[in-house]
This record gives sequence, C-alpha cells and structure tokens, in this order.
Amino acid sequence: MPKDDILTLKVPGANLVFTRYLYIKDEVKTSLLVSILNKSDDAIFWAYELYYSGFKNELIEFIWQIYYDFFATQNPTFAAYLSTKLSKSSFEDRLISSIVQNLLIRNYNTDVFLLRTISEQFVSEAEAEAETVTVETLLLNEDYRGLASHILNNKERKLEEEIEIYKSALNYFKLTNQEKRIKDLINELSLFDNSSTILLANIMSLININMNKKGINFYVRVDPEEVVQYETIEASADIKSYRILRHGCTRKIENSWGNLFEGFRNQVHNFKDKEKYNEWTSRAVLEKYSDNWLYHAAFSPAWSTRIRLCKGYIDYVNQKVKFVSDDWEDEFNNQFNLEPDEQSLIVKDNALKRSEDKGNWQQFFAKYKRDGLIVVLDEELDALNEMPLKY
Repeated sequence: MPKDDILTLKVPGANLVFTRYLYIKDEVKTSLLVSILNKSDDAIFWAYELYYSGFKNELIEFIWQIYYDFFATQNPTFAAYLSTKLSKSSFEDRLISSIVQNLLIRNYNTDVFLLRTISEQFVSEAEAEAETVTVETLLLNEDYRGLASHILNNKERKLEEEIEIYKSALNYFKLTNQEKRIKDLINELSLFDNSSTILLANIMSLININMNKKGINFYVRVDPEEVVQYETIEASADIKSYRILRHGCTRKIENSWGNLFEGFRNQVHNFKDKEKYNEWTSRAVLEKYSDNWLYHAAFSPAWSTRIRLCKGYIDYVNQKVKFVSDDWEDEFNNQFNLEPDEQSLIVKDNALKRSEDKGNWQQFFAKYKRDGLIVVLDEELDALNEMPLKY
C-alpha cells in the first residue's frame, strides 16, 4: 500500500503529531476505533480528521485492520465492498462516510483481535506443536488458540501454503463453491499487507457460517452533501483563522481506553508513580499545544503543505517552523494561525483532556467481546495491562 506524503525519518518530536484541528494523531486513531465499536456517529468525524489531515493511505490501512480484527468473522462478504470502495483510482471523499456508516450497522466480535494480540505478545503453549498439528484437528477440538498459532506464527509461509490451509478448513466444513472462495481470499491477500491475519479471519468466518451466524447484506448510501460538514474549515471573511478551532474541534477525544494503546502520552515508562506521570504528560502536551503546536502539526501532510505554500521550512534541530521572510510568516498567520493558546477551555478539553476513567483489558473485552467464541483468560489480560499495545 502506498504511504502518505510525510517524513518517515526519526527526528526530534516526531512522536507527537497534531492533526488539522490539533488533536493528537494517535488519539484520533484510538477514537475512531472506539467510536466504531461503540456504534457512535463520531467515528465519521474521526475518520475525516485523519483523511483531511493528509493520512488517506494510513486511514485506508487502519480501516482494513479494524475490519479483519473485529468485523470479518461475521461479515465476510463486506471485504468485497471494501475492496471496491478503497481501491478506486478516483477516491471520493464521501466514500469515507459510506464505509464507516456501513461498519456501524454491522455486528462484530473481538475474536481475531484477541487471538492476534495474544499470538504477537505471548508464546503459546500450542506454538511448539503448531506446525505439526493439522487444521482439521484444531477445528475438531475447537482449539482456536492453537489454530491462531498455526496460522500466525509462520511469517514466511508462501501463498500456495496459505491456500492449502484454507482448503483444509473448507473441506472440514464441507463447503461448496470452493473455487470462488479461494479466488476471493487471493484477492483480499493482495489488498491488505497482513496475509496471516486475513487467513485467520477467513477461517474464523467459516466457523461462524457453520454456526449460522450471518451478517447483514444491505448497505448505507451517502450523498455528497452529507460530507460537507466534515470538510476542513478555511479562514475567510466570515471566519478568522483563530476562530476555526471553535467550529472544527467539536468532538471530545475518546481516550477512556487510551492507556491500553501505545501513544505519545504513554511512551515514557520511567515514572513509577502513574499519577505523577499523568500530571507530567498533561503538562507536556498542553505546553506543546500552546507554545510549539506548528512544529508538531508539520508532521501532518496537510500542515506541511500549508507551511510550504507560505515559504516555510522546518528547523528540526531547534524544533521550530521558520519562514523565509516576515511577510511570508504574516501571510501564514493570516490564513492558518489557529492560536491554540487563546482557545476556550471547551476547545482545549475536546482536544487534550484525559478521561478520568482508565479502563483495563478485562473491561474492554467485557464490553466489546459480544458473541465471540474465544474465552478470555485473566492471566493473559493481566499481562497485557502491563504495557500499552501498539495498534
């Protein structure tokens, strides 16, 4: 998948990225995921916050990840819909809303997400024999952790071998129309760069089909005018640049699960006292938001384009954005200076305030497991609680 037009070298401060309305990028992604799981329309806003900040390709990849982790097992035919929408050469803005809304109306569970996370984080007891056991035996014994180990822990598997594993599952369930199913799998493998997850999700979907768990087959259609509300607000005679955030930064960042996922606020681990650590990160974020926001916004393609448009450049040594002349800096300020330090408490809280509730993985799976097949083990979740998960 092509990458977004953004600097990928390790440079000072690049671990904190502000989006178009000065949300923290990693928290926008978490907000998108959680809003989808909560069936909240706020998910549309968060998707467009990534999209209009310039992270189109990253958003597409993230949607595929969410689909396979949570939705694919109960909505296997939705992959064809995603393929049609996301692979269009002339990608339309309204497709983002269509995709998110169609995810919001569908059932999901945490099976693939849990199995993949456990497989990546821990050495399974079944892993030692995972390569010798057969898919049929694992399915017969309903050994889904063993199945995940068998599929996920061989990163060097060739396409032909993955197809054979899938054929074994198709034969086990005595499913017909195998040629079409295999063709669909091959097509999916070409669209998303995580073949093992795709294979696992497709086999788990066969289990759901065998248990008569079926998804819905209708789709929401979005008209172009519905998307206008999410377009980036630009400075004009009616709205000065410093007033943009009060009109654009209208959703409160969803970070009640923020401590579970890796992000800027939990990248420093030398604080033993969590309360003091949270105070330190809150001060650090507010300081950067108020005093050095443009440098961190420059890591978003949308802001990088604006800076270049006004003859600006990034001084990575001093972590500042500079302009070739005062006139060009004035031009930038007139069009784009959002003046976050002068914003109301509501705007700052929407962008930065941490939730008082700090959920753990036990609570996460209790809320979102739904009718998943995988039994969640406390000892695994206790271990996961020790370190934020990269997602």
